[in-house]
Amino acid sequence: MKLWTSDGNLVKDIIGHTRRVNGVAWSPNGDVLASVSLDSTVKIWNQNGQLKKTLMGYGDGFISVNFSPDGKMLAVSSDNKIRLWDQDGTLLMALKGDEEELTSVSFSPDGKMLGAGSGKGNIILRNLSDITLENLLENNCTILKDYLLHNLNINRKDAYREQNYHTLCKKD
Repeated sequence: MKLWTSDGNLVKDIIGHTRRVNGVAWSPNGDVLASVSLDSTVKIWNQNGQLKKTLMGYGDGFISVNFSPDGKMLAVSSDNKIRLWDQDGTLLMALKGDEEELTSVSFSPDGKMLGAGSGKGNIILRNLSDITLENLLENNCTILKDYLLHNLNINRKDAYREQNYHTLCKKD
């Protein structure tokens, strides 16, 4: 990646990703730059091109990136998901997209809607204000069950014995 001034002078060659960089976005206040790559990382840089933070994608190459209008969230598209991180780098949620690669992602000016374009020619709109814990659990019980049963940090016997996902997921 290269960082230029508005008059075209090269500020810095930024080195950090190990594969192609697919997208970059400045935060609304211009303090940080986010970049996404097929190396399954999101990198957050300061204005001088110094790496501040790396967010991992666990196998999904990232395609596009955008900050929410208030700069508090970062949306990143991948093969068929949109991941939302907070400004500290905590993964807030992963939203299922389309069967094809999600090629772009953008917040509405008020930050209440999220739009994504797909390789199938579809536009996917998500109302972020409708995303509650109850709705997420209802729509993602399979993911929750898989997480509880296969996460290395959770004892499989505990997951089966307590059947936490059965308590949370009514349709499973």
